[in-house]
Amino acid sequence: MTLLNSSSMTARTTRSSLTQIRQQRLLRADQACQTREKARRMQELLAEAQLEVGRENIDSADFGDNAFDPSDDMDVSDDDTDEPVGGPLLSEFFKTCSQERQVKFFHYSAQHHQNAHKAWMDQMPTLVDAYLAWKHNVPSDDGNTVAPNIFHVDIVGIAAITKVLCALHNVTYHQQRREQFANAFDVYLQILRHMRSRVDRLLGRDPDQWQMNGACPSCAFKQMDEPTLLPARLHAMDGNFSVKRLDGSGSADPRIFQSRYFISEAEVDQFKDDVQRRSGGCSAAESTTGACTENWTAAKSFEENKITVFDQTGIFLVACRHGVIECVSEMKCSGELAKYGLAVVDRLLDVCGADQAIGHDIACLSRKMITSSSIGAKAAELKLQVVVNVFHGFSHERRCQLQNHPLYLNFLGLEDLKTCERIFASSNTAAVLIRHASYFHWTQFLDLHFDQWDMDRYTELSAFLHNNYVQALQIIKTDTPVLDEFKRAQNISDTDFVNWRNEEYEYLSQVAVEPASDAVAVAYVEHLEKLRFAEETYGSVTSVPFLTYTPANFTHASGLNSKARNSSKVFETEYASALRKYELQLNVVEDFERHHGIRERWTLHQPDYVQAAQYYQERQFIRSVEELDGSVVRRLFEMSKANLAGTGYKMRKYISKAITVTN
Repeated sequence: MTLLNSSSMTARTTRSSLTQIRQQRLLRADQACQTREKARRMQELLAEAQLEVGRENIDSADFGDNAFDPSDDMDVSDDDTDEPVGGPLLSEFFKTCSQERQVKFFHYSAQHHQNAHKAWMDQMPTLVDAYLAWKHNVPSDDGNTVAPNIFHVDIVGIAAITKVLCALHNVTYHQQRREQFANAFDVYLQILRHMRSRVDRLLGRDPDQWQMNGACPSCAFKQMDEPTLLPARLHAMDGNFSVKRLDGSGSADPRIFQSRYFISEAEVDQFKDDVQRRSGGCSAAESTTGACTENWTAAKSFEENKITVFDQTGIFLVACRHGVIECVSEMKCSGELAKYGLAVVDRLLDVCGADQAIGHDIACLSRKMITSSSIGAKAAELKLQVVVNVFHGFSHERRCQLQNHPLYLNFLGLEDLKTCERIFASSNTAAVLIRHASYFHWTQFLDLHFDQWDMDRYTELSAFLHNNYVQALQIIKTDTPVLDEFKRAQNISDTDFVNWRNEEYEYLSQVAVEPASDAVAVAYVEHLEKLRFAEETYGSVTSVPFLTYTPANFTHASGLNSKARNSSKVFETEYASALRKYELQLNVVEDFERHHGIRERWTLHQPDYVQAAQYYQERQFIRSVEELDGSVVRRLFEMSKANLAGTGYKMRKYISKAITVTN
């Protein structure tokens, strides 16, 4: 405690001592705060380094003078250099340990991924060479009598397989071991991709076209003296919403995976407004397919409700008839829009050329959208055909089935075009693993799954072709005698089957749409009735010869009083309104007559007018009967598949439900 003397000198000295003590205390507090901040930052750097080299190697890693002990009371020197430590592989990563580099925390993880990825890429040629040398020198096991292609693989996550490895080696599982395994697996896959790229380059394979024009030998490679097929190749396309990815997942990983399957986002977005810009009237043939596509959730040409929860909402792919995946488009924040189908069709036309056929669930609408898009002329020139697959085809409207179903098309044979459903049944098992993955790993795991799928299809291709050939021979051998006997008993020929189909389509078209002549006559009578009513209304308003006023209706200063003036304004307004309605309806009638070539206006007693007026009164009943007749016949044909022997309960239930919804 300081005592103050009476002298002024002693008081000034005491006040100076208190100020100095306060400044020293603040300085020590500031130094302690800086020390804690440096210790926290160094712990973060050490934690990141530990994830890179592993806990078991943390003691052997050389961190230089950056190892900071928070209990030390000395200042950290600022003359540290960026000397690479940990070997050339980790040199770029450990540069973040420099005290001169100030990186914010939320940017640190992204920078870590970039530096680590760059370090691996710098050494990738050496790693590929080393892998090839190791692969070439591995001795073969001649004693293994088990076929190497007989195995079963379960799809598991990285964390699960890491825990299994830790249990096998009697090591405690930690989070960094999962990160180490994931990083090692990413590098291993990169080595395999670079190795395949070398092979493709030496074999002269175009990386942009080989997957679609060479991956399936049965589709792409023609033999000598092979007859021309029409269509040349069969494909199937469809969308799937199981492989979603949450928006913001893995945002610290900025890497972009280069896949030979996926189409770029820029290539897809060039068609995002294509259908809307070119939408217009459709032909009579196209209008017959509208009834079965309005209720399909996938039949949307533009985006109505944007999905913001998921960044990737699914995939849209094209595969050949043998199951080999040709190209994939990711669906971003939306449903199955028209732009995805247009993008894959455009790629298919550019690579595969003319005489291609594609199966799609909503082929009737897809054909219309392709025709009205920017690739419509190219699709028509290359003779592209779009049909529905067998399963979904029975859910379409009957007239659409007669035009698009494989059962009524000669060139499809036994092909059901349900290839995409089989692919999605397999890819759905990987959906749970990539829901929260980064965009890089989402694309990488799908690419890995599709690559394994194609390898399996290539292995099974011979058996697939052989089984189909045997099946076709068996059907021809068994059913041909039965068909011949039926034709002899009924006294019919093959031409009659084609004629029956054409007659059925013509009948359904007639009962589904009112005849054009009757519709024009009824519309003309409706316009004439409206004109007659407007003319009578106008005549009743103008029939008043004059208005009567008495002296009581006038005021001394301003003429008519307010009540009389309002009455006069009401009459003038009614007169003007009746005149406008009459002139407007007269213009409508004249335009209708000019458009339909009616030179003389019908009168009330003219035979055409009387006949049309009578039909107009009975029209609703006649149309109801025609629609009921057509609906009954159409439903009988649509339900024929559900009632056939051999149709399972689930498929029968699905067909019945779909027909109920779309009708």
